[in-house]
Amino acid sequence: LATLLESLGVQKQKDLSYEASIDAKTIIKFEKKLLVKTDIEIPSYDLKIDSQNFSGEDNHLEFLYTQNRLTLENYTIDLQDRHFYATKSSIFSIDTDRKKIILEKFYLFDDILLQGDFNYTTQELELFVKSDKFYYSGKEASLDAALDLHLKIDKDKNQTITGKVELLDGEIYYVPQKDYTISDPDIVIIQEFKQQQLHKRSIDIEVVAKQPLKYKVKDLEMMVLPQLSLRQKPDESLLLYGRLLIQNGEYKLGDKLFSFAQSEINFDGEVPINPQLDIRVHHQTLDYREIEIYITNTMDDPVILFSSNPPMSQEDILSYILFGESASSVFDTSGGSSTSLNMLLLGTGLKELVNNNSQIHVDTLNILTSEEGSLGYEVGARFNKNIRLIYKSDEVSSVILQYSLSRNVRFDVDVAQTGQGVSIIYIKDLGDPL
Repeated sequence: LATLLESLGVQKQKDLSYEASIDAKTIIKFEKKLLVKTDIEIPSYDLKIDSQNFSGEDNHLEFLYTQNRLTLENYTIDLQDRHFYATKSSIFSIDTDRKKIILEKFYLFDDILLQGDFNYTTQELELFVKSDKFYYSGKEASLDAALDLHLKIDKDKNQTITGKVELLDGEIYYVPQKDYTISDPDIVIIQEFKQQQLHKRSIDIEVVAKQPLKYKVKDLEMMVLPQLSLRQKPDESLLLYGRLLIQNGEYKLGDKLFSFAQSEINFDGEVPINPQLDIRVHHQTLDYREIEIYITNTMDDPVILFSSNPPMSQEDILSYILFGESASSVFDTSGGSSTSLNMLLLGTGLKELVNNNSQIHVDTLNILTSEEGSLGYEVGARFNKNIRLIYKSDEVSSVILQYSLSRNVRFDVDVAQTGQGVSIIYIKDLGDPL
């Protein structure tokens, strides 16, 4: 294998190690033409190239060689817990100048056809990828899609990928992962980062759908129509443009049902991805009050607006969302209970609802109200007996890190939009003479 790669001019990897179990059976016939038939079984393999590891089990390949043409009659390859296979024959040949390997046809999953050539003297590659319909199944989606892509790599290793991906039908289960950071010039986070690897790559791929696709995760189901494009310039990040049209959908929060009206999520090429939101949600209470929720601004910093018919206060709208009744009905104010107490109880109900219906566990979640009637919130979680983190959004947003030195002494590090500070708090015990 090493001799073959060397003869094709493929550069040897700096760090290459492998271990594999291989069973091969070869039949050679000398008649009017040479015929070589080979069956290869690879029960297991472990390959390391530079810092990347590849492994798999139960691999099978069946080859037939005659008249300078190599036919891969069928194959099954296990790569990183994914099975690649084809029962259709794939054909390779070498041009008359013996400079190019010609990919006459290569099948992937029987439904994807690859055609092109590879010049092993200049390392140039041109590849066309086509499929009228193929099925993809993974933990992030189950989809039927059509492909029409063109890949080209020149002798200077510049890569160009263009074309179209059309999603025909299916379901998406992908849950976006988010990295939370604090962008403050006075805060230094010491962390080891790998140097970003730059690529001479240009990408222009359109991702569209003929009909809405089902997006389904825990408690959320909606029909979305993607109109997206992936673009990248050499040595720059991959950018996402376009929009997701939400046709309809439902979200269940406890025993409450919220329905989506036609909405949009717009992507404008930000890095990291931070789409603009234009989402409209409707909720009808048991006594037929209509509550409208409008989510705007960005995913990183959403703005949520409430309205109702008949008109209600923000306090009553939140109470209906949580308890199905107005705040005055849920909380008895005849004994002198204040609005602040009502909001505290609302926060307690919201905390219980969040803990019961999501993977987030919080020990503090309060609704805050000002004299002008504006609303805010406070959410906190304890990591261990000494450390608790609280996020507060009121007139300004702030993050408070509480660290307890002892039962009586605590440090509070407060980082807000307007500045930051450190407080030392002494908690007096009853009977303490200090």
